[in-house]
Amino acid sequence: MKTNDALERGILTGCLRISKESIFTGLNNFTVRNITDKEASDCFGFTQKEIDDLLKYYDLIEKRPEIKDWYDGYLFGKTDIYNPWSALNYIKKLLSDDQFLAISRPVIDSDQILEANGEKVDFAIDIDVPDENIVRRMGGRRACVNCGATYHIVYSPTKVEGKCDKCGEELIVRDDDKPETVLSRLEVYHNQTQPLIDYYNEQGILKSVDGTIDMKDVFNEIVKILGA
Repeated sequence: MKTNDALERGILTGCLRISKESIFTGLNNFTVRNITDKEASDCFGFTQKEIDDLLKYYDLIEKRPEIKDWYDGYLFGKTDIYNPWSALNYIKKLLSDDQFLAISRPVIDSDQILEANGEKVDFAIDIDVPDENIVRRMGGRRACVNCGATYHIVYSPTKVEGKCDKCGEELIVRDDDKPETVLSRLEVYHNQTQPLIDYYNEQGILKSVDGTIDMKDVFNEIVKILGA
């Protein structure tokens, strides 16, 4: 980067912060942005306006409530953000005449590619969690509109009920975490996922794991299935 005369500045992105922010010799003066920062909060994905512009461009604006229910799942700083990959693939599905569901078609294609190379999928693992558990867990989320901090009334409660530990402002339940919204998104999820479950069940390689047990136990069950 330092030898490129045409490069004014560089941006490194990823899930993990670079160790001590000095992994590259001579590269310093880092500025770190994370999902709780208000600055550049609209740079982590698609904003509502960008989604609306995209839907209008493809004459799909009537799908706005549906795509909002399913893909508006992130709060960066004070900005609601859509997962770009998921949103674009969903719109691609709407524009396609393919009758296969967007979630299952790539998997079936991948299986065919593996088979052509003499390989195959050994196991498909379904981590099963009842809808009521998901509704209860998501319904317990609380968010601070002022600073972007998030909590859970059971798993990560605040010191004072309903008040943000960082700035003291009132907490809210985001629309995406309300039971009616979660149930609507779960309905879409089941409609899209069931064909995939049926597909791998017909192949005789579907394995199910109880997702309500402790996370370590879930991991151990998956390890047993994989024979690792």
